[in-house]
Amino acid sequence: ESTVSAVRRPLGDALRESAELLERSSNANKEIYLISDLQLTELEHPSDNENPKILFPAQTHLYVVPIGSEAIPNTAFDSLSVISTIIEKEKPVTLFVSVRNWSPTPLSNYVVSAFLNGKKSAQQSVDIGPWAGKSLEITVTPRQTGLLSGYVELEDDAIDADNRRYFTINVPAETRIALAAPSDDDTRFIRSALEARSGIDGSVIRIESVPFQKLQYFDFNSADVVICVNIPSFSSDISARLKEHVSRGGGLIIFPGTKIDIVNYNNELLSKLDVPGIERITGSRTDPANLSFQSVDLDHPLFANIFEKPARGGKPDETVFESPGINTALARKSDKKSRTIIQLSDGSPGLSEHDLGSGKILFFSISPLLDWSDFPIKGIFAPLIYRSVLYASPQDAVNAPQIVGSEIMLPVSAGRESDSETGGDQNAPYKIIAPDSVEEILPVSVPDGQKDKSGRHIFLPVRALRLAGIYEIRKGGQLITLLAANTSLPESDPRPADENELLEFAAFFGFPASNVHTAAGGGELSASILQFRYGAELWKYCAIIAVILALIEIAVARDNKDRMTG
Repeated sequence: ESTVSAVRRPLGDALRESAELLERSSNANKEIYLISDLQLTELEHPSDNENPKILFPAQTHLYVVPIGSEAIPNTAFDSLSVISTIIEKEKPVTLFVSVRNWSPTPLSNYVVSAFLNGKKSAQQSVDIGPWAGKSLEITVTPRQTGLLSGYVELEDDAIDADNRRYFTINVPAETRIALAAPSDDDTRFIRSALEARSGIDGSVIRIESVPFQKLQYFDFNSADVVICVNIPSFSSDISARLKEHVSRGGGLIIFPGTKIDIVNYNNELLSKLDVPGIERITGSRTDPANLSFQSVDLDHPLFANIFEKPARGGKPDETVFESPGINTALARKSDKKSRTIIQLSDGSPGLSEHDLGSGKILFFSISPLLDWSDFPIKGIFAPLIYRSVLYASPQDAVNAPQIVGSEIMLPVSAGRESDSETGGDQNAPYKIIAPDSVEEILPVSVPDGQKDKSGRHIFLPVRALRLAGIYEIRKGGQLITLLAANTSLPESDPRPADENELLEFAAFFGFPASNVHTAAGGGELSASILQFRYGAELWKYCAIIAVILALIEIAVARDNKDRMTG
C-alpha cells in the first residue's frame, strides 16, 4: 500500500535509480514505467546541467502513465521569514509572508492567519490576482519567554499540505553579560540601565563584573555579550579570544574612555575584528567639541518598538528624543562592511555595527561617563543600552526553517545545561522528536574544519526530515532548540508539463521520441502497453477488408455473368 510522503524528489532521481536497477537486469526487454501527474517543476531540464545524462540503452522504452487529468487550483506560501531581530515578551514580532495564487481565478479577501504556540495571534485578508503573488507583514506577540513555535496558515483548498508554513522564535529568558572595565565607576550608568530592565516581562539580565586586570583570565564563552568600557589596551591573546567569541555568535559592545591607547586599539583589537580604526579623540572638557547626533537610523532594529509610528505607518520623527551634548568623542571612519546607526555632527559614526562570523559588534564613539557627554542621563540611553545587549546576543537557539527531506548538521550550544534541566544526567544523549512524536537519538559530531576548541558548540547530524512541522531537540529533560521543517516550494505549482517538455526531459536521459509512449490510464492501461509492445492487432481489420473484397468480387462476377447472358 502506497502512502503520501511530504518529501519531494524530482523525476530525474527516479530515472537514475531505475537505470541502476536495469543495469543489473538480464532481461532483454527493458521498460521504465513513469506514473506521475507530470508537474513541470518535477522535470529536470537540460538547461539546468552542462552535459546530457544518457543513462539507458537505446532499446529501453519509457511508458508514461499520466494521473490527474484536471487542472487543480492551488494557493500556497512562497516564503516566510521572521523580520524582527530583537524578540521580547509582550512586544510584537513581525513576520514577512508571501502568498501565491497558482490558478487562473482571482482571489478576494483570502484569509492568512498566524498562530504562536498553538494559539491564533493574528489574521489578515488579501486580494491576489490570477497566477500572481502577494506579500504582507503580519505580527504575533509572544506571551512568555523561551523557545516558541508557530505557523502561518491559509484557507483550505485542493492541496492542504502546503497551506501551513512553520517558524520558531526565541524569547530570551536570560542574557549573560560580562562587564569589563578598569573600575566600577566606568560602568555605573550601564549597570543601572541593565539592572532597571532585568526581570521585567520575565527576562533576566545576569551581569558579571570583570576587572581589567583579570580580563586575560576570563572565559568569554561563559557570556552572551561582552561589554568593554574604557579598557586601556588589549593583549594579542585577549583580542584573539574576543574575535573567536564573536565569530562563534557572541556579542561585543565597545565603549571608549580617557584611558584608551588608540594605537593599541587599532593594531591589536580593531584590525583583528575587521573594524575601521580610530583616528583621534576629538574635544575635551576644557575644549569641548560641541558635537551632537546629526542623524539616527530609526529603521535599525535597535529602535524598533521604542517609538510609536504615525497612524498611517510612516516613520517616527527623528526629533522624538533629544540629542546629548557631546564634549568628547572618537573621530573614526566607516566602511562598506559596517553600518552607521548614529552619525555625529562632524560626520563620524557615533554608533556603528559590524558583523564578524556569526556574531555582532556594536562600537560607540562616546564614553558612558559624564566627562564626555550627558548621554548617560538622556532618556534614550537606558533603552538603547538594553536593546543593544539583546541585539548583540547570540541567536544560535533559533534555526532557519528547513525543507522536508533535507539532511543538516545542526549546531547547538553545549555546556550550559544544569543537572535539573537534563533530568540529573549531564551525559544524557541528544535526541530529536518529530511532529508525530517519533524519537531518534542523535550522535554528537564535529565535522572537519568546524572544530570548536572552546567547546561552546557541538554539531548534531540530523538525517532526512520526513514530515512538515516542528521538531524538538532535547538532552535529557531539557529542550535545547526547535527546528521547523516545511514542504518544498516547487511542489505547490500544479501546472503540468506539455508533450514537448516531456519529450525534451526524456531525451535528456537518453530516450528518443520513438521510445517514449504515453499510455492511457484506468482499465485501458494494459491494452495500451500491449499495443506499444507488439503493435495494434490488425486481423479484425484484415477480415473486414477480406469480406469487403469478397463482396466486390461477387458483385463484379454477377455483373459479368449478366452481360454474357444478355
